[in-house]
Amino acid sequence: MRGEDLGAILKALSTPKKMEIIRLLYSGPMSVEEISEKVSLSPWTTRQYLKELELIGFIQHIEVKGGVGRPKFVYKIAPDAPLIMLPPRNYIELATAMMEFILDYFGERANKIFEMIGARSAKKLVESLAKQGLKKMDVKDFKEKVVDQFLKSNVGGVEIVKYDEKRLIYRFYTCPYYELASKFPEIVCEFMEAGFRGELSKMFKEGIRYERRACIAHGDPYCEFIIEKHSEDKS
Repeated sequence: MRGEDLGAILKALSTPKKMEIIRLLYSGPMSVEEISEKVSLSPWTTRQYLKELELIGFIQHIEVKGGVGRPKFVYKIAPDAPLIMLPPRNYIELATAMMEFILDYFGERANKIFEMIGARSAKKLVESLAKQGLKKMDVKDFKEKVVDQFLKSNVGGVEIVKYDEKRLIYRFYTCPYYELASKFPEIVCEFMEAGFRGELSKMFKEGIRYERRACIAHGDPYCEFIIEKHSEDKS
């Protein structure tokens, strides 16, 4: 990131309300009207702030299809929003080089290695849950311990699409590994993610299914997961 770019970003983020808008959009796309109501600003001021945030690459607007009349737009966090680190650091380049080395050096065995890395990450979460006295999870436990506690603090805004005692569907609109996932979608979003889900699934009570249904790195507007309890009368 160039010095002038960083200066423009810091200037744009100097207004507390702009930071509030960014935090709000991490929970999912919203219209100008929804944003202005939640942050207690006039629609005109909200539009000006959104324009500034979009200009520096933090957010983007997309058109919502359907209905008649004028097109409707909503705003969301940009998938490649700037990373602000002072002093500047280039962890992405290092991580990219390490992943490329593993692929080149280990060949076909690399997929298993990346799956093991994902499982290792999940094992730390499992150990943390065990310290809280949790041995097996149902849908309710997963929402409270994994989504509400772990994901919301480590990934950002998580949208609960559907929740009852048998099924939980949740989404997040920003990927914490986007830079790597966009370069290596099969590795990050298939092998590593499969290893993570596989290890975490060991904590599920019998009959619980854990599945990913959408992925940002594969072109979807969000990542979506479902945790579901199998039953004959499932609707």
